[in-house]
Amino acid sequence: MYCLDASVVVNSIIEKEPLHEYGARLLDRIMMDKTLVVFPNIAIPEIASALSRGTGDASNAKALVRSFIETPNFTFITIKHR
Repeated sequence: MYCLDASVVVNSIIEKEPLHEYGARLLDRIMMDKTLVVFPNIAIPEIASALSRGTGDASNAKALVRSFIETPNFTFITIKHR
């Protein structure tokens, strides 16, 4: 199981991002192995915003985020402050 933040997803998609190759290989491996991944809910708007800015294509960013949300081995959790 992994707990990832938005930067890993963004880096894996946008080629000019630092550590793009590492992020892309990691997500490829996660998808191939169907490894459980936990994301904080805040990652959803963070990913959408960064992809939209980084690619200049809001529609594609929305579609990519939807595909991540629908990935069976990805779980999004609410982080509560005590």
